[in-house]
Amino acid sequence: MDLAAWRPLLLTHALAPALPPDLEVEGTAVVGGAGEWRGRDVTGVLTFSLAKGRARSAAQDWRADDIAVDGEIILGPDGLALHSVELSIGTIQAATITAHRLAVAAVGGEHGQLDVRRAGIDALGGHIELTPFVVDPAAPEVQTTAELGGVALGDLATLLPEALSAASGQMEGRISVRWSARMGFDVDAGALTVADNAPADLRLTASPGFLTGKMPLRIQFLPPWLGPLARWVAIDNPAYDMLHRIEMGETWLTIERLRVQLYPDGPNGARSAVVDIAARPAGGGVVDRVTFAVNVFGPLSQVVRLGLNQTLKVSGSMR
Repeated sequence: MDLAAWRPLLLTHALAPALPPDLEVEGTAVVGGAGEWRGRDVTGVLTFSLAKGRARSAAQDWRADDIAVDGEIILGPDGLALHSVELSIGTIQAATITAHRLAVAAVGGEHGQLDVRRAGIDALGGHIELTPFVVDPAAPEVQTTAELGGVALGDLATLLPEALSAASGQMEGRISVRWSARMGFDVDAGALTVADNAPADLRLTASPGFLTGKMPLRIQFLPPWLGPLARWVAIDNPAYDMLHRIEMGETWLTIERLRVQLYPDGPNGARSAVVDIAARPAGGGVVDRVTFAVNVFGPLSQVVRLGLNQTLKVSGSMR
């Protein structure tokens, strides 16, 4: 018996819980199959493919182009069971992030679950590979670890606009990610560091007082109670102007160390990330090196404010 005509109804019923309610899909689909019908038992194999596909969900704010799918479904007395599927997507646009060359390979698992054995994508200027994970189409939710390599530091700057105005270089590391059909993507704990094999630099977003808030404009050698004499002996702080240019984003910093530590979003706007930076002002000057940490508060997807770590350290030389 040719089972091709059964495929649209059965497959849609099996995967419907995993799909956004406003999902739109188009493309060229080819379906084939063969099997036997004996009494109440139907057995067989269905093959399906999709070429030049496109999909989008306005509710989840994403779209995908150049979709290709190849898969095989086993039909038995207990219903449908996915045997294998391979998915590739040329371009994915999700909110402000664009990704390319998604590749996924999965096989059917127990109780209708999908055992995803390979999943990788080019995004943020580098490559992201997910560790294997299992997902249940009836209650789609994914928890996995993303291994990042060659990610552009400049793209990170766009995700932390309140901290960095511009940056260049590459980062690598591992972060935990979550996805669900209801909530979309979210970032959990993890860490990123600057790649050793690529130079990196950055400029801070203008933040008056970020570095100079607790630093005197003039250095006094005599106690204030001496009045005019103390002010006459005081000298300009040679580091103040350089630090002011750094905190206002007017000076590029050559990065010696940059580490981004991510934490699960805590209650009441708790800290969710720390950007630890050690860098040297480009072109040198009276300040040889600055070391500071930026605290990010609130959900990572909606950064609301920044705080300065209380252990700010500035080292330099005076000439």
